Amino acid sequence: ATDTWESYAKGFMMTYCVSCHNDDNAGSATRDYHMLAAVKGEGTKIACGVSKSQADWTARGCTGGPAARQFPAGNGAKPMDAERDRLLKWIDAGMP
Repeated sequence: ATDTWESYAKGFMMTYCVSCHNDDNAGSATRDYHMLAAVKGEGTKIACGVSKSQADWTARGCTGGPAARQFPAGNGAKPMDAERDRLLKWIDAGMP
């Protein structure tokens, strides 16, 4: 079964992303990743930064930044490669 926003991606965002990307953040990262629409708007960029290898990053057509494995940035918890792969499969499936 294909993952959905509710079954997987939302939890990923809550665990790894919303500490910076939320509507309460007064800093430079004010995108709200609590919301599917905001994540969909950033899907290509998220996929580049979540990619687990330079080869995957290049195959996705990423250029410039963000670099592979850049997301999530900061000192917080980092997803395992299997979690990264699962999120990328969700993005590649059109973010259902």
